[in-house]
Amino acid sequence: MLEKKQYVECKIKCEENTQKVLKAAFYNLIDCSSCSGCCCNGDFFNHVMLTDKELETISLNLKMPNLKEHCIIKEHHGMNFHCFPQPCMFLSPDYKCQIYQFRPQACRDFPLNINDDMVQICVSCPAGNKIYTDLINKMDEHTKEEEFLNGKSTS
Repeated sequence: MLEKKQYVECKIKCEENTQKVLKAAFYNLIDCSSCSGCCCNGDFFNHVMLTDKELETISLNLKMPNLKEHCIIKEHHGMNFHCFPQPCMFLSPDYKCQIYQFRPQACRDFPLNINDDMVQICVSCPAGNKIYTDLINKMDEHTKEEEFLNGKSTS
């Protein structure tokens, strides 16, 4: 079993507009088609937080009015959230999300966690590892380009 939350953290100031740009750039790289569901089977998380609206949407779409009974309550930043315990009850035996079209935002964001001052990339997830590797390669290219433009040797 993988160690919980294997993330690479990048400390940056990340305002709302920057968050949108980062998410848009990264999400094009995420391909869950060959996923083994490690984000949903409990390897990374003990629970997934839901807003009241997300819980209501899932409940209505699945016609499960008692869905709230399957949740646990967790406190986060002074607020209580309903949470799905992990492994996720909506992960099928073939590792497909049964609520993919209306999954919670936390699931939509994985393998990224972008907040005010930090970007976290889960590198244990194949998609997260690809994002991280691509980002490092782009940073290396940028560094080499800057060194070249500044007359420094890259060898």
